[in-house]
Amino acid sequence: AARGAPAAPFAPPARPRPSAAPEWRREPVVDVAAQLGRDPEESVGSALHDVNECRPCAFFWKPQGCVHGADCGFCHMCLPGALKARKKKFRSEGRKGGVGGADE
Repeated sequence: AARGAPAAPFAPPARPRPSAAPEWRREPVVDVAAQLGRDPEESVGSALHDVNECRPCAFFWKPQGCVHGADCGFCHMCLPGALKARKKKFRSEGRKGGVGGADE
């Protein structure tokens, strides 16, 4: 390019976006309940499970389980992955402006 002439803008080649995550990035489908030999069980926090107003216990499906047992204030009826799915949904709603905000 000549001196004083504007440089041509650099544009990287367009690449099509994959419609799904690559095979190596997909989470394997694992039946946690069968692995742990544990089934969902009633807890104090599962009272609102039927109306989807409960809060999933983050520890119930871990190998060590929930130390609070039936006295836990969180739901033990939710399936593995429910907490992660709800967090993901909450974050996406927040980005859309549906939750929270300065004027609420």
